[in-house]
Amino acid sequence: MDNVKITYSQLKYLHYINTLSQKGEVSITELSNYMGVSKVSACRAVDKLILKNYAKKDEKRKIILTEYGYDLYKYFKQCADYIAERLVESLKCSSGLAKVDSFNIVCAMSKNNLEKLYEMFVKKEEKICR
Repeated sequence: MDNVKITYSQLKYLHYINTLSQKGEVSITELSNYMGVSKVSACRAVDKLILKNYAKKDEKRKIILTEYGYDLYKYFKQCADYIAERLVESLKCSSGLAKVDSFNIVCAMSKNNLEKLYEMFVKKEEKICR
């Protein structure tokens, strides 16, 4: 993945946009209600995602992830899921807490270590598929 840095908040918005889009179109109102934030906060966050080419609005002003935004989300989510599994196994913490912590961890990781983690995850998945 490029030399990209993403904040926990941005990753969380990408996650919720992706989740909601699987159920249908995503509006600012739906997003703000789902996340429990004001429409103003959701609108500002989405505007930042649009500036970074992570999301866009269609002709009906519905929010969708760009191909780049979806690929970025998928990349970070796979790394976060891998970390969350390790946290649950090692620390016996709840999966919800592990998920939040793992999103924070991947957002703080260096590009080099994140790529190594991703390679570990991909290699693990390839072994399982064989």
